[in-house]
Amino acid sequence: MALKSKSSCFQSITLLLIISFLSFLKTNAQDLCGTYELYQEMMKNDPIFRIKQEKSKTQASARSQFQGIVTIPVVVHVVYNNEAENVSDEQIYSQIEVLNEDFGNVISSPTMWSDVAANPQMEFCLATRDINGNATCGITRTYTDSTVFRIQTSVKDESTGGISGWPATDYLNIFVCDIANVRGYATFPDAEDSIDGIVIDYLSFGRGAQFNFSDPRFNLGRTGTHEVGHWLRLSHIWGDGGCDIDDGISDTPSSPGPNYGCAIGSLACRGDSLNMVQNYMDYSDDGCMNLFTQGQVNLMRKAFDVRGSRVSILSSKGCDAPAQNDVHFTINFDEFPQDMRWELLNSSNTTVASDGNFDPGDEVLNIPPPLANKSKLYSWDLPDGTYNLKFYDSFGDGFPQGSYEIRSIYNEVIISGPGTFTSELTIPFTVNKSKYRFIGGLNNDWYNPANWNRFSYPSECYNDVIIIEADCEVDQLSLSEQKNLVIKDGAVLTVKQ
Repeated sequence: MALKSKSSCFQSITLLLIISFLSFLKTNAQDLCGTYELYQEMMKNDPIFRIKQEKSKTQASARSQFQGIVTIPVVVHVVYNNEAENVSDEQIYSQIEVLNEDFGNVISSPTMWSDVAANPQMEFCLATRDINGNATCGITRTYTDSTVFRIQTSVKDESTGGISGWPATDYLNIFVCDIANVRGYATFPDAEDSIDGIVIDYLSFGRGAQFNFSDPRFNLGRTGTHEVGHWLRLSHIWGDGGCDIDDGISDTPSSPGPNYGCAIGSLACRGDSLNMVQNYMDYSDDGCMNLFTQGQVNLMRKAFDVRGSRVSILSSKGCDAPAQNDVHFTINFDEFPQDMRWELLNSSNTTVASDGNFDPGDEVLNIPPPLANKSKLYSWDLPDGTYNLKFYDSFGDGFPQGSYEIRSIYNEVIISGPGTFTSELTIPFTVNKSKYRFIGGLNNDWYNPANWNRFSYPSECYNDVIIIEADCEVDQLSLSEQKNLVIKDGAVLTVKQ
């Protein structure tokens, strides 16, 4: 019995040592960023991506054409297997604060590099508006059976236990999960939309003494800053090579490799130059990092130039207030668009939108009007109310071979018709309430988006009035106490516990 007890004790100690060793490996292996590994794989397997990356190497020298602050809407996707991985809203807010500080300052504290430090002039906001114009809190939470993710796209795919990101044209997708061996990784610009974004291990995300981190050296949110730098095309400061490889930035000293800790005073590749260990794109401890250089800022901001890889972010509505009523107005012109103009008037007879004086072309040179027999699309975000769409035709014959149409974002036709009139045509219309409205149909299923005047039923992020206009039955009403329900027109809402 004693021998058996001793053997069991030995097995327990062995198992404990193995667990401790694995825990040690996770803590120390996560000093690394996995972006370069992913980048190499994409350069090898994606020829279009490779061509764009080669072309981008010439962009670091000149300043960006775009002036002013760049606002980047962010969606944080928390993918968790246990509650420890399901990071809190407060932890997410802390990471956004760090990004705003690091990308909105010249330098966080004076150093020997103050003369080359620069302000990226970028701000980050959790999305307040989703792709359909609906209210959002900018956070998604997804339970997964996967206990760990690796440097690949699996966390961004439902079929492999993850979740798809929102359109990269309008949002920066940040995925938070348990990653094997690294603290984070990112896609460079020009990656496929379906994999674009950054991934951060839940134990290296955000800052705050109340949160759990795998290592106190990496508890200030600089993993997020580092990965966003990659997302905006910055390489590691040592160029992911030795002294014969450069990061493409003229004002960052060539380094023989990554720097750890806070090795201030360590020598770079030239004997008279020091390593820029304080740069966000090195591997230094979070507390050591405090700057981007002007060259790095130039390259990041080039992404927002007219033909830049992330210029579409500038027109994103992700940080706007939720849409009241998104509508799309289409005009199908006849061969004489230059004769016509239009305006949209609200109930106070105030002009909300208008257009006209269309290019007539050149009759002498036999150049037709550019819009002749073509269509033009306008998009409006209209408050609830009644409106008048008015057409005017200077020739007095309308545009009988053309037509007009206004549709909601849900593809519902609000008004439409031919351009048959003489000198003037007025069409009144009303847009629906912007609030979630249950309108019934399809067995009055609460969970069917077709029964709402939105593409989906209200989420936990939504905290406005919900109007019930038709009888409906809910198995369990999983809405927070912030929600206000208004039951109209004698409708009955039944909640089954």
